[in-house]
Amino acid sequence: MAVRAEDKKQETLQGVYDRIGQRVGPPQADLLKTFAGLLFDNVSADDVVVRDPEHIYGLTLSVWQHARKRAADQGNVRAYTPVAAQHGWRAGHTIVEVVIDDKPFIVDSLRGELERRGSTVHLVIHPVLWIKRDADGLIETVLPATASEAERGDAITESVVLFEINEITAQDELDELGRAVRSVLDDVGLAVADWSAMREKAQQAIQPMKQLPASLSPEEVSEADAFLQWMRDDNFTFIGYREHGYVVTDADVRIDVWPETGLGILRDSDRLVFKGARNMASNASDVHSFLTAPQVIEVNKGGSRSTIHRTVYMDVIGVKVFDDQGQVTGERVFVGLFTSSAYSQSPRRIPFLRRKVSDVIKRGGLAPRGHAAKALTHILDSYPRDELFQIGLDDLQRIAFGVLRLQDRNRVALFPRRDVYQRFVSVLVYVPKDRLDNRLTTHFGALLAKAYNGKVSDFFLALDEGRLARIHYIIGTEPDRALKEADDLELESQLIDAARTWSDKLREELVNTNGEERGLALHNRYGDGFPALYQSRFHVDVAVSDINDVEALLAARDDIRVNLHRPIEAPETQVYLKVYHKGGPITLAMVMPILDNAGVMVDSEVPFEITARGPEGSSETVFMHDFRMGRKDGEAIEFVKIRDAFQEMLTVVWSGLIEDDGFNRLVLGAALSWRQVVVLRAYAKYLQQIRLGYSQDLMIQTLARHPDCTAMLVDIFETQFDPDLPDDMRENRLEQCQQAFEAALELVSSLDEDTILRRFRNVISATLRTNHYQRDDHGGVKGYLSLKFDSQEINGLPAPKPWREIFVYSPRFEAVHLRGGPVARGGLRWSDRREDFRTEILGLVKAQMVKNAVIVPVGSKGGFVLKKPPPASAGRDAFLSEGIACYRIFMAGLLDITDNLIEGRVFPRDRVTRRDGDDPYLVVAADKGTATFSDFANEVSVQYGHWLGDAFASGGSVGYDHKKMGITARGAWESVKRHFRELGKNTQAEPFTVVGIGDMSGDVFGNGMLLSPHIKLIAAFNHLHIFVDPDPDPASSFAERQRLFALPRGGWQAYDTAKLSAGGMIFERSAKSLTLTPQIKALFGISQDRVSPIELMRAILLSQVELLWFGGIGTYIKSSSESHSDVGDKANDILRINADELRCGVIGEGANLGVTQAARIEASMRGVKLNTDAIDNSAGVDCSDHEVNIKILLADAEQRGDMTRKQRDQLLERMTDEVATLVLRDNYLQTQAISLAERQALSSFDQQVRFMTALEKTGQLDRAIEGLPDNDEIAARREGGDGLTRPELAVLLAYAKITLYEDILRSDLPDDPKLVEDLVTYFPTELRERYRDRIESHQLRREIIATSVTNSIVNRAGPTFIRRVMESSGMREDHIARAYIVARNAFGVRDLWRGIEALDTELSADAQMEMLLTVKATMEQLVGWFLNNARHPLDIADVIARFQPGVEALKDCLETALSAKGRQALARRRDKLVARGVPDSLSMACAQLPLIAAAPDLIRVSADQSAPISSVAMIYFGLGDRLGLNQLRAAAEGMKSETHWQRLATSAVVDDLFTQQSQLTTKVLPLLTGTDRAAADAAIEQWRDGRGAAMVRYESLLVEVQANPKPDLAMLAVALRQLRNLTAT
Repeated sequence: MAVRAEDKKQETLQGVYDRIGQRVGPPQADLLKTFAGLLFDNVSADDVVVRDPEHIYGLTLSVWQHARKRAADQGNVRAYTPVAAQHGWRAGHTIVEVVIDDKPFIVDSLRGELERRGSTVHLVIHPVLWIKRDADGLIETVLPATASEAERGDAITESVVLFEINEITAQDELDELGRAVRSVLDDVGLAVADWSAMREKAQQAIQPMKQLPASLSPEEVSEADAFLQWMRDDNFTFIGYREHGYVVTDADVRIDVWPETGLGILRDSDRLVFKGARNMASNASDVHSFLTAPQVIEVNKGGSRSTIHRTVYMDVIGVKVFDDQGQVTGERVFVGLFTSSAYSQSPRRIPFLRRKVSDVIKRGGLAPRGHAAKALTHILDSYPRDELFQIGLDDLQRIAFGVLRLQDRNRVALFPRRDVYQRFVSVLVYVPKDRLDNRLTTHFGALLAKAYNGKVSDFFLALDEGRLARIHYIIGTEPDRALKEADDLELESQLIDAARTWSDKLREELVNTNGEERGLALHNRYGDGFPALYQSRFHVDVAVSDINDVEALLAARDDIRVNLHRPIEAPETQVYLKVYHKGGPITLAMVMPILDNAGVMVDSEVPFEITARGPEGSSETVFMHDFRMGRKDGEAIEFVKIRDAFQEMLTVVWSGLIEDDGFNRLVLGAALSWRQVVVLRAYAKYLQQIRLGYSQDLMIQTLARHPDCTAMLVDIFETQFDPDLPDDMRENRLEQCQQAFEAALELVSSLDEDTILRRFRNVISATLRTNHYQRDDHGGVKGYLSLKFDSQEINGLPAPKPWREIFVYSPRFEAVHLRGGPVARGGLRWSDRREDFRTEILGLVKAQMVKNAVIVPVGSKGGFVLKKPPPASAGRDAFLSEGIACYRIFMAGLLDITDNLIEGRVFPRDRVTRRDGDDPYLVVAADKGTATFSDFANEVSVQYGHWLGDAFASGGSVGYDHKKMGITARGAWESVKRHFRELGKNTQAEPFTVVGIGDMSGDVFGNGMLLSPHIKLIAAFNHLHIFVDPDPDPASSFAERQRLFALPRGGWQAYDTAKLSAGGMIFERSAKSLTLTPQIKALFGISQDRVSPIELMRAILLSQVELLWFGGIGTYIKSSSESHSDVGDKANDILRINADELRCGVIGEGANLGVTQAARIEASMRGVKLNTDAIDNSAGVDCSDHEVNIKILLADAEQRGDMTRKQRDQLLERMTDEVATLVLRDNYLQTQAISLAERQALSSFDQQVRFMTALEKTGQLDRAIEGLPDNDEIAARREGGDGLTRPELAVLLAYAKITLYEDILRSDLPDDPKLVEDLVTYFPTELRERYRDRIESHQLRREIIATSVTNSIVNRAGPTFIRRVMESSGMREDHIARAYIVARNAFGVRDLWRGIEALDTELSADAQMEMLLTVKATMEQLVGWFLNNARHPLDIADVIARFQPGVEALKDCLETALSAKGRQALARRRDKLVARGVPDSLSMACAQLPLIAAAPDLIRVSADQSAPISSVAMIYFGLGDRLGLNQLRAAAEGMKSETHWQRLATSAVVDDLFTQQSQLTTKVLPLLTGTDRAAADAAIEQWRDGRGAAMVRYESLLVEVQANPKPDLAMLAVALRQLRNLTAT
């Protein structure tokens, strides 16, 4: 490695040589190359190879130019920073260059000066060269130092020195540096020049020793002599010499320097040896004694640092001069530096020192070989050598024995010695090694400097094998400041206290605070656990507090703890926050946003790592972050008021229990608790969902700007719902809160802010219940908030407004549940629309209301959206797990504020203040994203003891599996079958083509495509694949679909391609392009060979096919007037088609939202057969409704011990098929009702418009939202002869049911005993037989009856029936319903319906519709009669009992009661039906309906006249024939009515004709003398003859009416008046 580096060095230098050869002309180039080689010869390869050859070239050339010319005996010095523009090269550092005659100490002296000035030396080059110069000082020859004498000739040695140091750019600094370098060189020159002379002076000082006064001991004289000789033996580097005399007076001591004696650096008589000595007069006696003491040699430290060799304080050796009387008169002074040998030798081998050591040992009187003597010897051997030279014997003895006494003590000790010249204090400090650190060393120095009023000039640390360390401090004087006396004992006490470690103090504080046992245990755990920075910043009492917090944190499950505090010196605007965290330090990125949202601004942050020692060497670490902060607005912080709340808020934010946003600043700004903030945050989130129109930031800003109003909003909330507030105080206090809030609003100047505050108050006031005051199972706060609203009271709520809604807020999710009424049901979906998921749910609940029109509960819908989903990298399972967890919390949030039922009694939930009535009914179901979640919901229901148990959520593992039953698809298939049947095709017997969306693994698509073996599925697609089978074989493709459906994941990729017809393929949707077969191209009319997947899927949607089946998620068809953004399904924008592009015949919407409502209407108007998704897939909700109500029924049986849960589950399974039959019956009847309404779309259009208008007036309908035509569209349709389409009629049908259900439920009709059968028939047969009594007491008895009656009326009589009859009769809805039930039951109409419907596929749809319309017309007539002629409210059972026998009697005698003409008309009606394939009995029953409609009149007359029904019938029907009443009625019924009023008038004529016929029957009946037809005719004629002129006028008018092909209403009115005349006579 070293060889390679050296090679690289030579390679680099060669680059320099090359540049010299190229750029410097000969002969100088050769000389320069030699110079360059010698310059870098001894430079480390590492220092060379890191530099570019160009850099080295510039450096070499610069040094050469500097060295090239030099005057003899002068040095060249330059300090500069190379700049390319000025010097031709750039170094990046400052260069110091010296060329001078070689002499000792040059390099280390210069380096010392540079380092003393704070410069960092990056490179040193210092070759010593033999250089020959000419007379002008120019270099002629350069030779290495190793050159031979012959080679050298007259060359001299020169030092070429170069330093690279930190860059200096200021020229004045460079100039100063140059002067300093020259000064050092001058000193070196002086010392070297006089070195021999100074050594000689030392020798000369030895000679007079022999003439010293006799008063000096021979030993001392001898020792002085030896010491001077020892100095000359290279143990002292001579730097300067001078002699001076002493002039001592009582007041002063003066030193007279003898200038001519100066050598070396002391040639300058002004240069002081003891620089810094002062105030000698104040200590004249001490100085005098010292100076005149009979001591030959004295050693001291000079007052300045050496500029030569080492930058330390110079050693000063004074050799005293005595006069003949033995008095000291002066001194020979040597200044220099002891060499390293002086420090490495034992003091017992150094003259002068050895005598000191010996004398101290002798004075101690210790046994020579004893332990103490040995210890003392060691102390003296290791004594600071410079100090040993200077110290006096007494001081040395004092200190040495003091140190000796420390040997067995682990304590701090102080041993000071003052310089006699008052320049410094030398202090030895002994300290236990385990306490020693840089901090303590520095602290000791500071204490000493302060005590002596000086500075730490130097300190030296010594460690040996003992327990104590020694620090030798030199405390020097500061300019113009004298050293002062110090109390050594007090100072030592301060050092002892300082040396007491922070840990020692902590132990003491812990014991004082916690007692000895606990305190010592805590100290053992934390004594070494706090870092030095912490110890320097905090007192131990603060640490005790922190230990308490750390202990609490480590014992808790949380990973964070906070402590808000304010030091006594902190201003009111400032607080400090300590954050303790387990597991690792907190990054600022983690905590700063939290604090920012809390409304504070951080000034500083200091982290600390605290370690808690555990058992067996284990440890735990807590990271503490100390923040200094204040409010952003600079306002004072009410510390005491907000401390606890602020701490709690930060903790729960960190834990994720609440969100980290700007609402948290309300803790500081409005003095709220974090839970109160959560309440406001939840309301804000709700306001955003209902489209308040203001951003969250503005809401936060408004609340923060008006803290009084904000606090009042919380007061209103708490007053409304605090369960501990007595009810008798609540209303009064609430009124006070509202008044105070109104007054505070007057001070709000901003309109936007005023609006925001009022909207907060509005939603709070509209809140009915909350779980805010509940606790979880552990007594803690729940991590979510439930709010129940009276939606009708919320201002600006988007239409339609639900009846009630519950908003569940959590940091993890948000959820909403919208209900259309007290008894409501609907699915809960997992939404992905975080910003407007309530809008999504609101759209769904509208459809759910329509869908639920067929079942007991009205519509509801709910949904939740995740706010903190796991990252995609966590995988789907993690995402699903979070969804399930949030769904469970959602369920809990709903049940928290839902009443419970126990044995028929309502029990509110614990700690819920109710501002509404009882509300125990809450059920849910699966929806998008929650298909498998019902069991989770039921688990929560059972945990809550909810009265519905596992009936809370239908479709769970114990219940009716919709996919297994295929119920949703089967319900939609009822629609498909009806559409095709009305088109003349039987889907169950004839093949038909289908395309669809979905695959066989899906519930709706998979089940749907198995509902007929004659399906020819030619194409379908899902999110992964596109399936195309151009000409499938129905049987084999059906079998393959069955196989796929049975697979766990039967996607199209699993389809056996061998079963595909010619040209069939299965494509990947992810492919860039698809290659089509000729068959596929022909199938879809595509001319290209290759298309994109999107193009192929669009072609499928646009294909000419019989059925388009929706079984997958997405909206694929919009109206031509809608934009894609109107649809709200961005994922399918590129695929979606317009309704006017459709070429399919029928659409089946097994899935939701496959088609927009506007597109449905447009498609229907273009001839496509379809309903709505709410109609088609309502079987799912219907099945769930049955499941819930059955479970409610059986729960009662379970509780009474009549069955076990296992038996219940087995019973549920046994009833599966019958439940499906009951459900599908509803689908059948609803689609039939739409078809009947469609048949009468034109004739009933005006009635439908009036119905819509009436609903709008009462706020029950919004036509725009429901897609129903506005007034302009209605006018256009009238003009074009168009009525409402099937999709529109479906909506109208639903609203008819919704409104009628509510009206019936409000009445006492559901309590009528006669309607128990409607209740019973809702349930499967086994339940009817086993549990009839419990069915009759079912919890939802009234609701089930109301639903059954509503469905029957609207399905059979049509959506406008109730409204129309109300307008004509003026009767209430429940009265009309009673009349309907009477007519239906008394006349056996159900048998007729069943008979007609049994002819599906056997009879044309047209024939069935006509028969059903006939029944409908008859029912309307019968209802009208009971409304007009019976007492109300009808006693249903009594009326049926009175009329039913008469109806049956009339049917039995009808043929004999009719005239020949009547019998002929009846036969014609019957034969027409028979000819169309209707069985004889049913044909007759239907043919009789126009006649049976008269039964009420006949039965009443029979009863009034006590006449047989047969007799009454003969007269009644005979009068009809004889007076042409049947013809008049037919004329009226056939009359075209343009307006509602015309229809009312026509209807009135018809009703009056029936009334007159009944009254005439009463007139004629007494004339009847026999029981046969002849007797009846005779009675009629007898009566006729008795009418005279009146009869002539009537018959004349009748002839005229009959002769007119289109009689008008006026003619009929005149005829009716003449008829009344007959009745009156």
